[in-house]
Amino acid sequence: MANIGIVTKQANGSYEGRLTTLTIKAPIRIVPITQTNDKAPTHRIVSDGAEVGAGWTKTSQQTGEEYLSLTFDAPELPTVIYANLGVAAGQDDEDVFAIIWNRR
Repeated sequence: MANIGIVTKQANGSYEGRLTTLTIKAPIRIVPITQTNDKAPTHRIVSDGAEVGAGWTKTSQQTGEEYLSLTFDAPELPTVIYANLGVAAGQDDEDVFAIIWNRR
């Protein structure tokens, strides 16, 4: 697992920050949306006005705490990127989260 970005939780429940890999350096916003059914996303991920992914609020089976599971997809990506929001290393601010990439 690797940290591929940092976002900060905003007062309105959205997150703002950057997705950063070797080839991608993009501002992103993770915006809460109304879920239309149990499997529908709870968040949309946008960058410069384009939708580039979605997020789902999930509950950890180990801790019972909620977390955000993310999926990034865009035409220039060779495959879908799966990630979770987690505690950002070295951060004291509880509103700062790392985008932690998971290879599937």
